[in-house]
Amino acid sequence: MLEFYSTFIAQNIPSLDSQEVFSRLIGRERLGSTGIGNGVAIPHARSPTAQPLSLVF
Repeated sequence: MLEFYSTFIAQNIPSLDSQEVFSRLIGRERLGSTGIGNGVAIPHARSPTAQPLSLVF
């Protein structure tokens, strides 16, 4: 599912590459789960090329 969202994000934010987004999301998950319970998670990551702050819901 993170691959799908990575592609979606990169298609809508030209300064981002889908592989970079995916790599950063996976890297963040390796630090600790972003799951908050009941099947809900809030995957997030930092990227120096995403300026200003970018959010996707």
